[in-house]
Amino acid sequence: MKGLVIDEPWLSLIVSGNKTWEMRSRPTSHRGRIALIQKGSGVVVGLADLVDCIGPLDAVAWRAHADKHCIPPDKQESTRPWTMAWVLEGAVALGEPVPYEHPNGAVVWVRLQDEVVAKIQASLSRPKIVLAGPEVAATTRLTLTSTFKSAVASANGTSDTTAPGTLGPVANDGT
Repeated sequence: MKGLVIDEPWLSLIVSGNKTWEMRSRPTSHRGRIALIQKGSGVVVGLADLVDCIGPLDAVAWRAHADKHCIPPDKQESTRPWTMAWVLEGAVALGEPVPYEHPNGAVVWVRLQDEVVAKIQASLSRPKIVLAGPEVAATTRLTLTSTFKSAVASANGTSDTTAPGTLGPVANDGT
């Protein structure tokens, strides 16, 4: 299974069902089930089906499909090189993030080892919180970020839940 590396806040928007187009600078011919990897975390957090690649999009198409790519108008100019829409369907968050070993130089895709894929399948059978609607995107990001911190700490064999690029330790009050 291949894993797609995605930065926040885009990943949280995808797994919450609010974003269905992942914008990239190049097309892809890959189709099928993919793992969703949070950039810089060392964990797989979800799955989705990559069903199409559309583009390149012009400025009119960008504006017309803002509901699919979720890039705010004030950030669209800075994302101008990303004109290819990788169309995702059926995104789901895993019951808990699954650690994997990130190979040197992997920027877009990671080929996941069989044992990681087995852990992903096992994680799908665990209960998860169902979220819907754009109003939950910020809450989803906070919840997923806290879960990622714990998974990264576990993968590193430490109790420090501060992950690179995050705000600090996870609160012990369940948030």
